[in-house]
Amino acid sequence: MPSTKSGLSFKHTTLLRYFKKSAWRDRLKSPPLVNRIDEGFYQNNSSKSLTPLLITLYSSSNLSSMDSLERSSTPSNEVQAIDFLTELPVEISQLVLAYCDPDTVVMASYVSRHWYMLCNDTPLWKTIYQERYGLPTNLSLTAFSMNTMAVRNYKRMYQSKTLLEHRWRHGKHQTHCIQGHGDSIYCVQFDKTKIVTGSRDRTIKFWDISSGRCLRTLLGHHASVLCLKYNDDWLVSGSSDHSVLVWSMHTFQVVRRLTGHSSGVLDVSFDQDYIASCSKDATIRLWHAKTGQPLRTLRGHRGPVNAIQFKNHQLVSASGDATIRLYDMKTGRCLRDFVGHSRGLACIQFDGASIVSGSNDNDIKVWNAHTGLCTLTLTGHTGLVRAMDFDQHKIVSASYDESIRVWCRHTGACLLIYPKCHSSWIFDVMFDNTKIVSTSQDQKILIMDFGHGIDTQLLVDPPFPSRLLPPPSS
Repeated sequence: MPSTKSGLSFKHTTLLRYFKKSAWRDRLKSPPLVNRIDEGFYQNNSSKSLTPLLITLYSSSNLSSMDSLERSSTPSNEVQAIDFLTELPVEISQLVLAYCDPDTVVMASYVSRHWYMLCNDTPLWKTIYQERYGLPTNLSLTAFSMNTMAVRNYKRMYQSKTLLEHRWRHGKHQTHCIQGHGDSIYCVQFDKTKIVTGSRDRTIKFWDISSGRCLRTLLGHHASVLCLKYNDDWLVSGSSDHSVLVWSMHTFQVVRRLTGHSSGVLDVSFDQDYIASCSKDATIRLWHAKTGQPLRTLRGHRGPVNAIQFKNHQLVSASGDATIRLYDMKTGRCLRDFVGHSRGLACIQFDGASIVSGSNDNDIKVWNAHTGLCTLTLTGHTGLVRAMDFDQHKIVSASYDESIRVWCRHTGACLLIYPKCHSSWIFDVMFDNTKIVSTSQDQKILIMDFGHGIDTQLLVDPPFPSRLLPPPSS
């Protein structure tokens, strides 16, 4: 192996140059349809920061001092190169590598077999992953109990997630389109294997997310299917026929029909205790999840209630009267009004702490659920914001302007714009770590796949909680 004048091999000198430049921890901190109809929206006519070990060892002229020491102890024509990671105890070598950025660790693995072993160490890649992405929350215990699986997973997980992050940042995706409904598609939900949609053609359809093949069609509503939600065991849907249907996800049959609304059901939500529905009749109804018995009716809005969502027995509602209301579901009492939009609201999302709303004033607002204060206003859409979804970092919105936008949840900056991705109004949108799925009056299901070609099996968080509702009473 050739040596440099400093006494280190060329590979080692190159690697040290990377070490001295590394500031990885600091960087981390650092054509439209003529007749457009939307039955699903209404509004009132009135308005460990430590210095890396190697940088400490080799900075401030330490290299020159070491060179002098080596020259004094060895003949001038015979300079000795030291493989410091091999000479050091394994625990210290692993600590050294833990201070390196991932690119440096990958490069170091090519130096020798011993370095390869050190650089592919399970705890090392676990540390690297957690430094950037935090502790994984959705890996099975079985995977963790298998050492060989864990070795393979942490490095692959980091590489896959980094590539996925790059694609989201730069808007690189593959687009797929599914067709099969006979009219406008009002609502959508999806998971890792399937997409479920509800349409103005009165049907609910299940689609294979990979092939786009229609798996089954559910018939039960007598008018447009305006909204749906599902988990592993149950599907709840609302319709212009004024009813809410509860379906078994095992038999795909109607378990019960909930009636009481005097107009179309515009949105539904459910958990293990409640089924909630809202309507054009300006009311919100709560039903017992196990028996289907009506519990209470929430009133207060002066216009159609277009969207609802609840968390921890607190329910938020968005109305055509341009207000948001927060209710205690146990008492039925309105806890707070949120006023700020200038026109009717079409959609709302709630995670227990933050509320995100979309309106016919073309704006998206982020609210603090505890204080009632608006913390962000996102502007850019040129039509009604009909649907949206959000997670810890992003907000994805869909509009009558036929575009989909991706926003930073923390700053409100618009990160990505997909103009004219549909040829008519967009009615619903949902996303997860790898995909954005949207539906429209153009009768198409559009899939933007950011995870194509990536092994994302261990990266996709469950889009819904499993096994929420108890079995129906006999």
